[in-house]
Amino acid sequence: MVATLFLFVTSTISVKSVYAYKNPGAPTGFADDFAGVIDQDSEQQLESSLTELEQQTGVEFSVVTVKSLGGDTIENFAHSLFQDWGIGAKASNKGLLLLIAIKDHRARFEVGYGLEGTLTDLLTSKIQQQYMIPQFKAGDYTGGIKDAIGQVVGILKGDVSVDTYQTPEVVDQPVYVPVSIWSKITSDFFPFFLYLIFPSLIFFFQLIVYSMARSKSYWMGGALFGGVGLTVTELLFAGFSNADPFSFFKLGTVGLVSVFCTCLGLIIDYRLSKKGVTEKSFAEFIKKGSAQTGGSSIGFLDISDSTFGGDSSSDSFGGFGGGSSGGGGSSSSW
Repeated sequence: MVATLFLFVTSTISVKSVYAYKNPGAPTGFADDFAGVIDQDSEQQLESSLTELEQQTGVEFSVVTVKSLGGDTIENFAHSLFQDWGIGAKASNKGLLLLIAIKDHRARFEVGYGLEGTLTDLLTSKIQQQYMIPQFKAGDYTGGIKDAIGQVVGILKGDVSVDTYQTPEVVDQPVYVPVSIWSKITSDFFPFFLYLIFPSLIFFFQLIVYSMARSKSYWMGGALFGGVGLTVTELLFAGFSNADPFSFFKLGTVGLVSVFCTCLGLIIDYRLSKKGVTEKSFAEFIKKGSAQTGGSSIGFLDISDSTFGGDSSSDSFGGFGGGSSGGGGSSSSW
């Protein structure tokens, strides 16, 4: 019995060692034809298209063909290869892998975390069944790969509508949702807010800062900030929440926000009052602030210039960004 069990275990281990995932090699670009089924001109076209996609959308789309899975499943092979290569930028995880195993007649889309909301399992399955598998059955691997990639690239760029693949069979009656007060204000009165109210708010903010800096008492900041916190919280509950006006949740939230804003106002007023202002009038204070360049400073608040830079793109392939697979995707066979 022990000998039989030993033989079973050792044979299982040996089979797993023979039929285990094996990395086909290092990526040389976004399109890697290890199986040799894509002609050179088409492979260059695919590489150019996928490079352009990465530059425009940040999506790293890798297309890989292999001769065989070596006894492994398409799901495990695709997931392992995705992780090994780190397809997709690490921060966004917008990676995508199309793996095609020629001898096994299996294919799979493996989708990164950042694309799961756009490239659903249903969507990638329909693209395979409609654009790729029929041509694979006819022996046209190049045509099937190019058509499927064309659909995916079009969706990611916005040139192809996702709705063409995800149209529901039953059309529900439209549901009319009441428009919130905030949505009404931002849509109808945004120009008014931008050109009149916003500059007025800046003016009053400067007036308040000047007043707090001139005053040696600290109650003004506490009362002002506490009142603003109370008012804003009440408006947010009125516009976005169905909570009972006298519920513990609402009263507790309003109370905590008001106390926090009051304390913050006292601290700000204290700092401003300690530092004070040298200008004798509010007009001089405004004039001096307008004349400053390269940033401005009010009390303990410092606003300095920032430099924003972007990553420069290059035509040469420098490897993938270290992303992770979300486990989503779809598999097919022909």
